[in-house]
Amino acid sequence: MEALLKQHRNFNHLSVHILPTTACNFNCVYCYQSGIERHHFLSQDKVDEIINYLKNHIKNHPEIRSATYILHGGEPTVNWKVVPYILEKLDNLSNLYNIKYRTQIVTNGYLLTKEKSDLLYKYNWQRLQVTIDGPKEIHNSRRVMNSGEDSYSTIVNNLKYILDNDLIEKISIRLNFDQSNYIQVAEYLPQLKDLFGAEKIILSLGYISDTYNNTSAENFISANMLKEEKMVEAYCILYKKTIDLGFEMQDLFMLEGMCTAKLDNAFVIYPNGDIYKCLSGVGRKEFVESSIYNDKKLPNYLYPELYKDCFNKGCKFIPLCNSGCRFNGFLKTGIKKSNDCQKELLDNLNKKLLAIKYLSKGE
Repeated sequence: MEALLKQHRNFNHLSVHILPTTACNFNCVYCYQSGIERHHFLSQDKVDEIINYLKNHIKNHPEIRSATYILHGGEPTVNWKVVPYILEKLDNLSNLYNIKYRTQIVTNGYLLTKEKSDLLYKYNWQRLQVTIDGPKEIHNSRRVMNSGEDSYSTIVNNLKYILDNDLIEKISIRLNFDQSNYIQVAEYLPQLKDLFGAEKIILSLGYISDTYNNTSAENFISANMLKEEKMVEAYCILYKKTIDLGFEMQDLFMLEGMCTAKLDNAFVIYPNGDIYKCLSGVGRKEFVESSIYNDKKLPNYLYPELYKDCFNKGCKFIPLCNSGCRFNGFLKTGIKKSNDCQKELLDNLNKKLLAIKYLSKGE
């Protein structure tokens, strides 16, 4: 435990998610942000206030020597008019304090035009995450545009421009799967390789998980979310296909446990100036922790006391889950300080993945 806390205390990287807007041009059937207010737009005046907040934070944490600035949403490209201003201000801030930085964007990709991509490239663009949920017809039926138009074709063309012009080394593609589409996703993987090349893609297999009750996404998720045994089966089918096609995949299934919520100097800024620690909790009042208008010390969701039970059990999966997702724990218990133990899943699935990759006995 002491080694974990020492590593945690020595983290000197600033990680800031900034939401230009909560609005979105998509209405995805499983959206984890379903039910939040969609009318918030970041203004230039608010950007100036965010920069002042970050200045004070950096002054109070002189150990910070590097930073990652992530454009998130909603859909960040919907309020693009403010993005050039954000990037310029963040560049000036980083240069002022001699901080080496990189930029990232999490986007549905539909409005990520040549002009937008060229702009990101100027500001140390390091990562692009886009979601594609299978072949054109399947993707369009799940990641539905508000206008009802086809989004798949435009997204593919935008990604091709980025890769063809070497604006970024690799693109991160998330493939969300559930009961209704995992077979089609598996069948789609060769087409994905043909489109972009396996060496140009970092794949993420994202299984649809629970969300807030009484939202538009709840009915779809409850009807299509895979139960644990079936999820393991589906994940293995997809994983084996990715390996056979030459995609680079992690050896082990991880739960992204050491996230923004559990790290110091990491937080999410909402368009109205509210500050969150948990990205999944954005837009939910119970997850608001502070605002850019005060110097309140941000809480940390690491909660070392929750690890004690993990260590007492001698759990070998602590590095893979870090005592679980606080958001999922909250959904189950109504308490953020909750240990969402997934030991059985991690044990069962990772044995199968290692067999698939190294023993070819994944069946």
